Amino acid sequence: MQFVGEIQGQLVKILLDSGSSNTFKSISLASKLSGSSDCQHPINVTVANGNQMVCQQEFRQLSWIIQQCSFVSDVKVLPLSQYDLIVRMDWLVKHSPMEIDWKYKRILISYGLERVLLQGVLDTLPTGSML
Repeated sequence: MQFVGEIQGQLVKILLDSGSSNTFKSISLASKLSGSSDCQHPINVTVANGNQMVCQQEFRQLSWIIQQCSFVSDVKVLPLSQYDLIVRMDWLVKHSPMEIDWKYKRILISYGLERVLLQGVLDTLPTGSML
């Protein structure tokens, strides 16, 4: 599911991906942010189309926001073309249990002591919907 968020004042396109091995950030976004470091052990990553990429840079404890909710993740840097941030399964586990409405692209997650509703990006707004 796709979301619009923010990292260090930059608007970002985020994908929640339960199949991702790590949380990844695009090289183009990384070049605009401070706080990166070289990976002690570069990793090879196989992406969805089967191509392999080498990750040599990372951000430790990177803060990012979706709809006024702040999150922190260790993030690897890759040359992503479609998304600025791809968030892996550990984030989904941390905020479980959750309710997902695929039709309206909404996720109700555990956030601290509360439950919050995050609205994903809609292709078009369904008739009669209110945000």
